[in-house]
Amino acid sequence: MTRGFILHPSYRVTAGRPVVRIHGVLESGRSFLILDDRAVPRFWVRESDADRARELGANVRPADRPRRTMRGAPVVPVELVRPSDTPAIRDKLIDHGISTYEADVRFAYRYLIDRGIRASVEIRGESTPGEGVDAVFRNPDVRPTDWSPELRVLSIDIETDPSLERVLSIAVVGCGVSDVLLMTPEGWSCPGGAIPFRTERELLLDFVRRVRALDPDVITGWNVVGFDFTVLLKIAERCRVTLGIGRGGDPVQVRPGAGPRASPEARMAGRVVLDGMDLVRGAFLRFESYSLNNVASEVLGEQKLIHGVDRAGEILRTFKEERDTFVEYNRSDARLVLDIIDRLELMDLTVERCRLTGMPPDRVAASIASFDFLYLSELGRRGMVAPSVQPWVLSEETTGGHVLEPEPGLHRNVFVFDFKSLYPSVIRTFNIDPLGYFSEPTDDEDPLVAPNGARFRREPGILPAMLDEFFPRREAAKKAGRRAGDLAIKILMNSFYGVLGSTSCRFSAPALANAITGFGREILLWSKARFEAAGHRVLYGDTDSLFVEAG
Repeated sequence: MTRGFILHPSYRVTAGRPVVRIHGVLESGRSFLILDDRAVPRFWVRESDADRARELGANVRPADRPRRTMRGAPVVPVELVRPSDTPAIRDKLIDHGISTYEADVRFAYRYLIDRGIRASVEIRGESTPGEGVDAVFRNPDVRPTDWSPELRVLSIDIETDPSLERVLSIAVVGCGVSDVLLMTPEGWSCPGGAIPFRTERELLLDFVRRVRALDPDVITGWNVVGFDFTVLLKIAERCRVTLGIGRGGDPVQVRPGAGPRASPEARMAGRVVLDGMDLVRGAFLRFESYSLNNVASEVLGEQKLIHGVDRAGEILRTFKEERDTFVEYNRSDARLVLDIIDRLELMDLTVERCRLTGMPPDRVAASIASFDFLYLSELGRRGMVAPSVQPWVLSEETTGGHVLEPEPGLHRNVFVFDFKSLYPSVIRTFNIDPLGYFSEPTDDEDPLVAPNGARFRREPGILPAMLDEFFPRREAAKKAGRRAGDLAIKILMNSFYGVLGSTSCRFSAPALANAITGFGREILLWSKARFEAAGHRVLYGDTDSLFVEAG
C-alpha cells in the first residue's frame, strides 16, 4: 500500500475501451500512473422513462443498487461504450422529453467521485516502471486517504524578439537548477551560467530534454500559458520540434479557457501548468497591477531588471550588446515567480484546495466544478443522483447584499462591525440546501421559511453538514498557524452563495440565492435596530458590515 497525490485525471480509449488514467506523485516523490479499464461510462434516467429510453436506443441496464432523484423518483443507469457517446444519446433523450441525470460529469471525475477520492489516494496493488513514469498501477484497489505532498515546481520564462517570431532564450529555474538556454550565433559571447545554442531547434530540443530530466510536478511562470507556451508552440512548429514535456513525452497543448473571461489552459499528461499570475488572483490577493514587476515589488521588494516603455526594444539591445545583463534578466524573471509563490504560500494553498474540493491543481479556482464534486459525492453516498445541467427557468430575479443609505459627512469615533462568514453562517443556521429546498408546494407541516418565501426541510441538509465540518477545521487551521489551510476553507465557504446563484450550476435556483441574501438583509437590519435602540447612530451598512458612530 502506498499513498499518492493526484495531478491529472483523464482517460483514453484503448482497443475500443475507455481507460481511466490518473497521474500523480507518490509519498516517495516518484511519479505514478493508475490505469483502470473497469469503469463503465453511464448516466441515469427515471425508471418510469426506461422503456421509452430503450426505444430511442439507450442501453438501459438494471440498477446495481437502488438510487433515486433528489425528489425521490427511482432511477436506472444508461451505460455507454465510450464517454464520447454520451452527448448524442443524452441530447436525443432530452429532445423527446426524458430527463437525464449526471449525464455531463467528466468520466475521470466520475471515477473519483464514486470512490470518494479527493486529491489524495491510497493505492493497493503491484506497479511496474512505465515510459516517463516511475510506477504504473494497472487496475489497482484505490481508496480515499489524506496526505499533503511537497510538489516539485519548475519556473520557466522565455525571451523573444519584438515580433515574437524568434526565441532568444529560455530560463529554467527550480528543481535544483537555475539555467538559461541562450541563442549564441557564431562569434558571439556566451556569459557564464548560460548554455549556448547555435539554432532555435537545438535550443528547443534541449529545453524538452531538460524538463523531462528534471521531472517537475508543476510548471509555472508569469503569464506562462498566454505568452510563454503560446509563443513557444508557434516557434516549435516552425522548427519542427514537438514540445513533448509531459510525462511519457506527452506534448503540451494550449486551448482557450472555458468562459469568455477565463484564462487559456495548458495541458500535458502527468504534470500541471499553474500560471503564477492566476495563482495570485485565485488567492483573492489585490494589487494595483498584476504585472510581474509590480507584484514582485510589493511582495518581495524587488523589480525586474528591465522594465519601462520600450521594454521589448531594450531586451533586444541587451541580447546583442549586454549579454550578461540579458541572461541575468531572463533568469531573474523565472526566479521572481518562484519567490512570489513561496512568499505567499500559493503552492501550499493550491494543495489545500485540492484536498478540500477533489479538484486537480489546475482547476481549484473553478468554484462551480468544486461545488459539483463535493455535492455529487455526498449525494452518491446517500443513493441519490442530480439532474444534468440545464438552462434556468427564471422564476425570480436574484438580489445582492443589502446596502443602507449612507449618512454623508466626516464622522469621528466610528466603529466598523463585520459579521464573520455571514453567508456561510446563514446557510448553516437556516438549513439552506438544494436537497432540502421545496421547489413545489408541499404538505410539510413545519418548514423553515426564508424572507423570500423559499421553504426548506428541517432535516440536516448536505450543504449545512459540509459547513459543520469546515467551520471547526478553519478554526483549527488558524490556531495552528496554517495560513494556507485557513484561506483554502474561507475561499471555498464564501463561494457557496455565488455558486447557488449561477446559471451554470446544476443545483442553482434564484430562490436559494435569494433566501441567503434575504436572511442576510434581515440580520443586518435587526443589528441596525439594536444599535439605534442603544442610542448609537448607524452611518452606513453593506451586506455584512455596519459603520456605527460611538456617540
